[in-house]
Amino acid sequence: MYYTARNGFFLDSSTIIANVTHGEYFLDKTIFNYLEDFGMMGIVTPIVIREVRGVIGGKYKEKEKKLEELLNSSIIYVEDCPVSEVKSRLPAINDIYDKARKEFEEYTGRILDSRNKMKRKKQKALQKNIAYKMLKDKLVDNPAERPDRVILAQASYLKDTKYENMYLISRDTHFCPIEDSGMERFMGIISDKIFKATGVICIRAEEIAEKMYKKEYETIKTCPENL
Repeated sequence: MYYTARNGFFLDSSTIIANVTHGEYFLDKTIFNYLEDFGMMGIVTPIVIREVRGVIGGKYKEKEKKLEELLNSSIIYVEDCPVSEVKSRLPAINDIYDKARKEFEEYTGRILDSRNKMKRKKQKALQKNIAYKMLKDKLVDNPAERPDRVILAQASYLKDTKYENMYLISRDTHFCPIEDSGMERFMGIISDKIFKATGVICIRAEEIAEKMYKKEYETIKTCPENL
């Protein structure tokens, strides 16, 4: 294991698409502005670029020029990861999502499968809960697809070989905690397991931006609880 940089900021497709299509501003700056202010670059990989180009080229053709300007700017750094290294990490990545799904299903199943009349109110409340619906969608009905898992495996490889701390900046709840309250026990079920298994910190752009705005960049810790 070796490190060539302290912090790496891996941008997934959801973060780039949001900024290219409508701009995500945090106190009048985008995440790219904050990275530039601190002399940092956003990391992408070829699979992220393909995903972004596919979406922008399909739904937002008028934004293609803006996207290419961003990808060719000095704020973006393209990292390539050996296919063999990424493949070797995929079983561990799959295990993260399998364990999260199993834990979620076992807990909610005990409530939903119960025939106890006393629990019927709890069952109805759970079924209406927005957080429950979001988690069920992300963990059970529409789990992370292979491209997302490959991106996470790439972030894991870069964390192990080039960066002391690796932040995966995303808007996707396949990586990051859900924002809706109501099921606090499972809010960070995926991101916590990702961190424990790979050391990769999944975080939303606004969280990193807030740290940078407050000049707290150097206080960022490697433990999600401290973010």
